[in-house]
This record gives sequence, C-alpha cells and structure tokens, in this order.
Amino acid sequence: EGTDGGTAPFFSPDGRSIAYRVRGELRKTSVDGGPSLPIVEAEFGAGAWLPDETIVYTPNYTTGLWQVSASGGEPRVLTEVLEEDGELGHWWPQALPDGDGILFTTYRTPADQSRIEVYSLATGERTVVAEGFFGRYVPSGHLLYARGTTVLAAPFDLESLQITGPEVPVLADVSVNAPSALARYSVSPEGTLAYVREETIGAPRRLVWLDRSGQEMQTAEERRVFTDIAVSPQGDRVAVAVVDGGDADMWIYDASRGTFNPVSATSGRDFAPAWDPTGRRLFYVREDRTFQIYARDVDGRGEAERVLAHPFDVFPAAVTPDGHWLVYGRGDPSTDGGLWLLSLTGDGEERRFADDPDVAEEDAALSPDGRWLAYESNESGRMEVWLERFPDGGERLRVSNDRGRDPAWSPDGGELYFREGDRMMVATVSDDVPSRPSLLFERRLFSYDVAPDGRFVAVLPDETAPPPVVDVVLNWFDELRRLAPVD
Repeated sequence: EGTDGGTAPFFSPDGRSIAYRVRGELRKTSVDGGPSLPIVEAEFGAGAWLPDETIVYTPNYTTGLWQVSASGGEPRVLTEVLEEDGELGHWWPQALPDGDGILFTTYRTPADQSRIEVYSLATGERTVVAEGFFGRYVPSGHLLYARGTTVLAAPFDLESLQITGPEVPVLADVSVNAPSALARYSVSPEGTLAYVREETIGAPRRLVWLDRSGQEMQTAEERRVFTDIAVSPQGDRVAVAVVDGGDADMWIYDASRGTFNPVSATSGRDFAPAWDPTGRRLFYVREDRTFQIYARDVDGRGEAERVLAHPFDVFPAAVTPDGHWLVYGRGDPSTDGGLWLLSLTGDGEERRFADDPDVAEEDAALSPDGRWLAYESNESGRMEVWLERFPDGGERLRVSNDRGRDPAWSPDGGELYFREGDRMMVATVSDDVPSRPSLLFERRLFSYDVAPDGRFVAVLPDETAPPPVVDVVLNWFDELRRLAPVD
C-alpha cells in the first residue's frame, strides 16, 4: 500500500525493506507492509542501500552520486559530473562486497560509449573498469554490463578493480532504455537471473480518437510503438514519435488518408513534438549529446534545424498563438529545472517564465488565447497542475489535488484537462478561476492530446498483443562460469 506509481526499486541489505522512487521522491517501505516513508528528493534512477544504513543515489539525471541516511536527513555529494569530458550523469549505483566500492555508470551519448566505474567511499577515487552501461558485479566473480541489447560478462578482480579475462556475450535481446542507460536484468546473490527480452516489451500500440466519456470513435489501422503525440492546429494531422529498436523518429499521421509519413529518420531519438500555429512547422527533441530542440517543415523539404542548443536537456512545450515565442522546459539542476521562453523572431532572446529557482516547473500547455499557461510544479511539495498568467507571470493557481500531470486545453480554452494516474480529469476555467476538478473517464493512456473538434487523441495499449514476459533462469552462475571462466 502507498507505492502507487513507484519505480526503480531496490532492497535493503537484509531484504526487509524496499526503497523506490515516486513523483520526485526516494521513499521506503517494509516488505511486510506498513507506511511509505520519505527519504530524500530524487528525480531519477535507483540507488544502492549500504550495510551502514546509508543510500547512494542520483538526485537528478545530470548530477553525480550523492549519499544520504536511509532514515533521511541532509545528503552529501560524492561525485561531480565532468562535463568537459563528455559526462552527462552518474547513474545506477551498486555497492560492491568490500563495503567501500560503488559501481556506477558514467553516462555518455550514445549509451554504448558510457563507462562502468568504481568510486571509493574511503578515498574518493574513481576507477574506470569497462565501456558500456548498467554495470553489475555478481558473486560468481563477474562484471556484467550492457552494449546495445546484449549483456556482456568478464571475470573481475575486486582487489585490483580490473577485468582479468575476455568479455563474452551472455544474454542477447535484452530490453534496454538507452537514454536512461537501463538494461532490464537482475541477478540474485544465489545466482537466479531475471530479465526482460526486447521483443516482449516493445509491443505495438494503437492511435485512437476518444469522446469525452473515453469511448473509442476512430482508430488508425497501423500498430506501432507510438509514444508522444501532438495534434496539428487544424486537426487533420497528428505528429507522433515512433520507437523502432533503440531509435525513435517523428512521423506525421494524415487522418484523412490514414497514412504515416516520416519527418525524421536518424539514428538516435526524436520525440516530444509541438506544432507552430500554422501547422506547417514541427518542433521536437533530438538526442544530440543532450536532448536539444530541432524544427522542420512537415512537408519534408529541407533539413532539420537546431533551434536551441544547451548544456542540459531541453524540451519544447508550446508555441504562442502569434508564433513569436517557444515555451520550453529546461533540465538545469542548478535552478531545479524550469520553464523558459525562446524568441522565434530572429534575436534568439531567452528568459525564464517563472523566476523561482527552488521550484520545478515542466510539461506546459498554453491556452488557445495565449493568456494562461498550465504546467506541472512541485510548489506544494509534490507535482501538481498549476495555472499562471502568460507571458508575464503572476498569481499561481493550483488546479489538481492528487498528483496531476499532462495538462491540455479544450479548443475554446474553457476547460483544462489533466491526468491523475489513469483518471482523466477536467476543470472549467471561467472568470479566471479554475473549478474543482471532476472525473471524465478512466483509461490507461500512454499519451494524449486534444483535437480542435474537442475529441481526445490518445496512444493506447494493443490489447491483442501478448503481455511482457519476465524470463527467470535458476542456477545461472553455472552457465556464466562456463561461458566466462574465472581463475
């Protein structure tokens, strides 16, 4: 109980408690039940629970490793990200058996150029041990790590922190999330392996039109791994990110013809679309070392143009009705993230929308008349949907009550939609005051947008696809030692 929305779990050394991340916090709970207790703010990744009752974790995807008491308290910094060396973050820590070393991934793009390192709690020294991501030491004497969708193993000496034999592939077709340097496998100290195959988790999804009650009205014939979507201002096209293996590209679905046409076809990841008011230009994110904002004419002519380069990740949210400003989110840990405005008129001016460095704002939606900006903010202590005057800011009005997210406006600007878990909520906005939210419908949606005719366009699971499968292998160390002998 109390762990709804939790992700990235890890056990305490005695196996009696589980820590996990949920809505910007690292929390813990007993496996026997009981309250969910907060530990520390954390926006990304899992952690390593040490025998001394401290936890090593990553507070933000752009930071190094930090350490905090498992009971909470003031955290301390362990490692610093060396941006000049191409590092983007220190992720996925694991405590080594010696009680001193912390194995972690130093993330670079592409993910295969990341490194597996060991940090010494005693000396503060870092040692590079392999190239790859999501490294794990197992008691068989091996270091495991991923490249692509393959998990490799090599004999590893804990004393010298060196690989002592050739690396060999031991698992193929493992499901990975390359931008998060996550490979979906885990090994117990006794040698039980659990993993997810890529072919079982990348199930196709459906692009569907829904009415206000959540009933399906129209469905695109093709099934693909759709993710982020945005309906054009004219309502005749839908920009959608399509995942294919480790890559993602932007496509345009023509609703009148029922066809999909590519906007981008590059190695890497393109996602998070946002239209300009004319419906002729599309802004989106491209993985370009960090996530950067690109734009391209949807007729496919010309090359994609990078409109914003920044040391940290940036994400387009909306273009103002006059086309003069791009609202975007910036993942800058020094300011706790935030929403910014980029001039599209040629001078390239940038300015922060809300000048509060201690509050995170993200995932914004601009009202059709350009007078209000709805966004997610942690001002109340957890992420909720808020309203604020645009473009000059002012009084902030909280709309959601139970961890609202993904705001979107009705075509006339009189209603604001958002999600609380799988519940689609709505609040009317009249006389500049939002009403108490009410439930529209409840369905599992991967993403959604609102069309000019008032219908919802959503990415839904394909119920005919087989569910993801977790493969479990007992006594896997016998196989591991046969494939990669340890001296």
